[in-house]
Amino acid sequence: MRTCRIGRVSPYDCSMPNPLIDSLLQVLSDRPDDVPLRLHVAELLIADGRGAEAVQHCAIALQQDPSNQQAHALLGQAFPTPATPSPAQEAPVAPMQQAPEPTDHPQDTPTVPASPPTPVNEDQAAPTEPGQDTGQPAPETGPKPGQAGFNWSRAEQQFKDGPAPRFVADSGSGEPELERVHEDDGARPEDVWEVERTTLTLADVGGMEHVKERLEVSFLAPMRNPELRKLFGKSLRGGLLLYGPPGCGKTFIARAVAGEMGASFMNVTLSDVLDMFLGQSEGKLHDLFQAARRAAPVVLFLDELDAIGAKRTLTRFSSMRNVINQLLQELDGVDTNNEGLFTLAATNAPWDVDSALRRPGRLDRTILVLPPDEPARMAILKHDLVRRPVEGINLAKLARDTDGFTGADLANLMNESALLAARRRRERISMGEVEEAMERVMAGPEKKGRVMTQAERMTIAYHESGHALVGHVLENSDPVHKISIISRGRALGYTMQLPEEDRFLETRDGMLDQIAVLLGGRTAEELFCSDITTGASNDLERATKLAREMVTRYGMSDELGAQVYGEAQHEVFLGRDYANHHDYSAETSKRIDDEVERIMREAHLRACEVLEARRAQMDTIAHVLLERETVEGEVVSALLDDRWDAYLAAHPGESAVGEGAADGRATGAGAGE
Repeated sequence: MRTCRIGRVSPYDCSMPNPLIDSLLQVLSDRPDDVPLRLHVAELLIADGRGAEAVQHCAIALQQDPSNQQAHALLGQAFPTPATPSPAQEAPVAPMQQAPEPTDHPQDTPTVPASPPTPVNEDQAAPTEPGQDTGQPAPETGPKPGQAGFNWSRAEQQFKDGPAPRFVADSGSGEPELERVHEDDGARPEDVWEVERTTLTLADVGGMEHVKERLEVSFLAPMRNPELRKLFGKSLRGGLLLYGPPGCGKTFIARAVAGEMGASFMNVTLSDVLDMFLGQSEGKLHDLFQAARRAAPVVLFLDELDAIGAKRTLTRFSSMRNVINQLLQELDGVDTNNEGLFTLAATNAPWDVDSALRRPGRLDRTILVLPPDEPARMAILKHDLVRRPVEGINLAKLARDTDGFTGADLANLMNESALLAARRRRERISMGEVEEAMERVMAGPEKKGRVMTQAERMTIAYHESGHALVGHVLENSDPVHKISIISRGRALGYTMQLPEEDRFLETRDGMLDQIAVLLGGRTAEELFCSDITTGASNDLERATKLAREMVTRYGMSDELGAQVYGEAQHEVFLGRDYANHHDYSAETSKRIDDEVERIMREAHLRACEVLEARRAQMDTIAHVLLERETVEGEVVSALLDDRWDAYLAAHPGESAVGEGAADGRATGAGAGE
């Protein structure tokens, strides 16, 4: 929370800055919840004649501590009760009064001081009103201290050339009133929020059958069967929390729910609610729910709930805690009726959401939304490709090769394919553009300007050959789809391995094989090159992390047993992996390190055994890579099965040197970063 320093209204405010106050304000900006410090600053401001600023600090202090007597007392000092002015004292300068300037037009007579006035020039002593005696003090045109009101005529005269203030017609009191204008040019608070109608239904959501089933039970069935709802006492109130990785379609599902119910839809994000001024965020949140209640039946979707409703114990600013409290009140609907208001929320980090938001009666029902499976990916791709000019697209293969892609990833893939087709001046998107786009999305564009020496190219060729051959031999490894020594993104080369089917569980043998494949590149450098390089840095990092997770997270160590070591602390401001709670001793930590070292060493020995036994085959793969730069399909199969001579005999028209082939998705280990 930042404190806004409000200056005096008068354009002639020439008060000198106070270094002490300025330094304390700086400290206060770093400690906004320090009420005693804030009240001390208010005292100094009052003593310095800056009552308006003191009032604001007192108000903030009372918001944090409503019963603070010192804050109430300081408010009284900032607004003292004025005494009736004596004739000798009845000469304050009117507010917004300008310095007298020589003019031919009548003007106000200068205020007469308490001592006898000195003679003045007749040209500067023109009476304010015709016939007014200039020897007597002129009556005040502005309000006296303690009097209500403001000289609107004088203010309008002084600022007639500036921008016009927002006024409305006279209210009958004789004084204009300030117009209450909302953010959107005078719209009512309930009209500011966009309420839309959607035609999407759950039929437009590809796959995700478990999500659809849960939504049917929680929302849709009670909506469609009012008799059963009444019989079983099922209320239409309540909310549901969608959580999962980003890009999996949580917002899309919320829109589909609204369309399925025939309800309106309101999408709200953090920027729609938060305001820089104190108390405005709570007001916006209240206006939002009021608008939703008027639009019922409506689906109110709170996107990125962890940003709006983070754990209050981890929230540094009291203003954010107030926003969360306001959200809790609105969800409860204590003073209002939330019937017909369906609150859906989405988050990528449910552990960061305040527990009070997830208690029964609020966002008590949760649904995990994961990346789409193969049938869902096929449905998403088909829905997207129907609207585009395509030819020769193998939809089944594409859905199978995009394992792990989210809905957003698939949409980005199709957009990139369209751009490639347009760049190549083709009228339709072919499978070649789709595979090239897949590779660009995962590994980055080709670095055609990156020039490497022949020795570096040879090292990369053996490095990637090591990944591919180890991955081909080990039975729990995914099939090798493509090998390339063409630089893409940060990788100097890559080996692509694509699963044959979706997997939802990893086995210990499978993870051990993954580690061996990752170490295959470094092992190949040791066996076939003159020296090792830095190209395996990413491989080593991934392999070490996987080995440590096997020991500390998955309980896959025979030495340490089935136990979790080190509970992750999901801190809002530190990040998920920055802080870990070490619930084990230093001796156990050493045992963990020893076990990780053992797993890495054994994986390295396995990779070494595979490559040592196939030296001649490694030489063949590396030299073909040097000549062709990219191999895939039948060529990869012939090289890894040690059938290269037979392949060349079966294809006499094909030279050893071929064009850099097509493309695929880079999921394997790279040669560098």
